[in-house]
Amino acid sequence: MTLFSKVPIPMSLTELDPALSKEATQLFKSLLMYSGERPTPYPPAHALQVLQAGVAQPELRAEIYFQLMKQLRSNPSADSQRRYWELMALALMSFPPGSGCDDYVHVFLKSHADGAQRFLSLLHKAQYEGGQPLPPADELPTLLTGFFGRQVRSRYSVVES
Repeated sequence: MTLFSKVPIPMSLTELDPALSKEATQLFKSLLMYSGERPTPYPPAHALQVLQAGVAQPELRAEIYFQLMKQLRSNPSADSQRRYWELMALALMSFPPGSGCDDYVHVFLKSHADGAQRFLSLLHKAQYEGGQPLPPADELPTLLTGFFGRQVRSRYSVVES
C-alpha cells in the first residue's frame, strides 16, 4: 500500500471516518488523472480538486501527502514522477501536512526530492505561514514554471513563461 500503483486504492491510507475515506479514494483517482495514469481531458482541473480538498478539509491533508509519497515511491515513469512532484509542490504551496504527518513529509522530501531544499522551504513556509490562495486551474502551469525554473506545460495547453 505504500508503493506506486496505477490502480485506484480501495480505502484511504490513513484512518478516516467512512465519508472522508470515500472522498480520499476519489482524490487518489484525481491524482492518477493528473499524472497521466488515467485519461482525462484536462489534468489541471484534477490537481485543483485535490488542492481544494486539502485547503477546505484539514482532516484530508495527511492523506493527500501520504498518497503523493506513495505514488512517488518506485514509480517507473519519469513523466508520471514529474507530475507527482508538481502536485507535491502545489500542495506545499497550498496547505501544511498537519501535525503527525509533517515529520514524515520532511524526511521524504529530504531523501527523495531533487532540489530538496526548495521543497523543504515550501514545507517550512506552509507549516509556519499557512498556504497561499489557490489560483484558477489554468494558472497552475505558470505557478509551477516559477517554482521549478523550467517551463511546465499542461498537456492540453501551451504556457508561455
